[in-house]
Amino acid sequence: MKTLILATLALILLAIPTLAQTESTREALIIMEHGAVVTSAQWNADETQIATASEDGSAALWDAASGELIRRLDHGSPVRGAQWQRDGTQLLTWTEDGRVLIWDASSGTIITETRHEGNVYGAAWNGDDTLILSWSGDGLARICPVEACDAEAQDFDHGSAVLSAAWNTDESHLLTWTLDNRARSWDIASGDLLLDLRFPDMSLGARWSADEDRLLIWSADGSVRLWDTEANTELREMEHLSFIDGAIWNADESRVLSWGGDDAARIWQAETGQQMLVLSHEDWVNGAIWNISETQILSWSFNSATLWNLRGQPLAVFGHDSLVNGGVWNADESKILTWSWDGTVRVWPAAE
Repeated sequence: MKTLILATLALILLAIPTLAQTESTREALIIMEHGAVVTSAQWNADETQIATASEDGSAALWDAASGELIRRLDHGSPVRGAQWQRDGTQLLTWTEDGRVLIWDASSGTIITETRHEGNVYGAAWNGDDTLILSWSGDGLARICPVEACDAEAQDFDHGSAVLSAAWNTDESHLLTWTLDNRARSWDIASGDLLLDLRFPDMSLGARWSADEDRLLIWSADGSVRLWDTEANTELREMEHLSFIDGAIWNADESRVLSWGGDDAARIWQAETGQQMLVLSHEDWVNGAIWNISETQILSWSFNSATLWNLRGQPLAVFGHDSLVNGGVWNADESKILTWSWDGTVRVWPAAE
């Protein structure tokens, strides 16, 4: 019986296309260079410019067609991220030394800024670009108006580093996750704490569902847990073979995409926890996203990003010289943008 099982498994593995058998290595259309690790990259709305952030202490604006540098925005500290305002006139950046800045993109001048007492882990515009949300190692999540971010801040104090924060759908609640493994929901108008959930010490991160009734929680023990926030109970558990680096919902929250240290990205049915697909890599997977139609997945692992179909076949490989930090499609999904520890940002053709 054991021999039969092993023989069957071998046939199954032979039937699965490997990366080496099917890979299509692409050549970059454009390469833009920083002097150190690139932490983020993003096209503006009309895709004429690309904004990047780097540990070299700068953010930069580039011509998206030629890759030529338009403007460098010096910060004097590693820049952890940059995000365009929707109309492309302003740029939001945040730094390791606690600064959150809004820049005039055309002149490169600072419009306003606020300062945390610790590393800023992230920042984001609200829906109509009138408010800024930032979160930091100083234990604060902060909301402030764009025109007076230095003077009119509303702080939500957690007592532990805030690793992620987001508005809910109608921007009435603030949703946060902290280093002490707690998920919270806050009423923004009153500042009141609405929900405070505590999880095991091995939890590494969380993501809320759109209606706040569920949480995805990923852990160092290799589990992705789906949590009922109203009953404060675990609904189901999905298992990797090593630590989980992250997880996201698909658009209708019927599926979960997770990735981690077992060299795999995996798709699960949210309702049952059943595994639907395994995307095997040669090293730890540190990020993945769906395309808009959810027919393809872009993942990144060590020194390359890979484009997959939902049969688990790699369609294209986009190579860097060091760890890839992230990737994203442009609006019509004809191009892919990746950024890396090798100090470069690269634009690739998404299709042959």
